[in-house]
Amino acid sequence: MTPTPIHDLLRQTIAVQKATSTTDGDHEYSNPVQHPARIEHTTRRVLNTKGEEVVSTALIITVNPIGKNDRITLPDGTAKTPLQVSALPDADGAIGHYEVLI
Repeated sequence: MTPTPIHDLLRQTIAVQKATSTTDGDHEYSNPVQHPARIEHTTRRVLNTKGEEVVSTALIITVNPIGKNDRITLPDGTAKTPLQVSALPDADGAIGHYEVLI
């Protein structure tokens, strides 16, 4: 992955566990992988992946893909799954980074 200007802003670390399968409605996860990120703690009402209104407590910015069922662990040990994941383009139109609301 080629470093982009956004890399300089990613000074925190999150642990991401990819959702690997589902058994009886419960997700199974891979081992955690550390990724650089920027975490902004802010409260806002958003729609989750089911279209329900919920409260988001943080915005995470990362250059690594995050799936809607992945588990994200913050530096304080809080583990959550995304409420929303958005892939945003860079100046060339390719995916530049991801914004994840948890």
